[in-house]
Amino acid sequence: MKITQVQINNYKSLKEVIIPFQQYGSYSNKSNACFFVGLNETGKSSILEALDIIGSDFSSYDYEEICFKPALDENEYVELFVDF
Repeated sequence: MKITQVQINNYKSLKEVIIPFQQYGSYSNKSNACFFVGLNETGKSSILEALDIIGSDFSSYDYEEICFKPALDENEYVELFVDF
């Protein structure tokens, strides 16, 4: 089973991010690699941390620490959606 897409809402510095995981290339030169490229402090590590939460005990995390700060004031929730 392969992950085809991940959506992260209100996690740390990420308001809403949708990441499609798909094969790139053509014919015999296909790759399943995924790269996160960006400036410092743009959320690359937050994406990886959110992916690490998938399949773990989410209740053990401190909500005030991992929630997107404006979302915390608006009573929104941290949400992780995974498509297989």
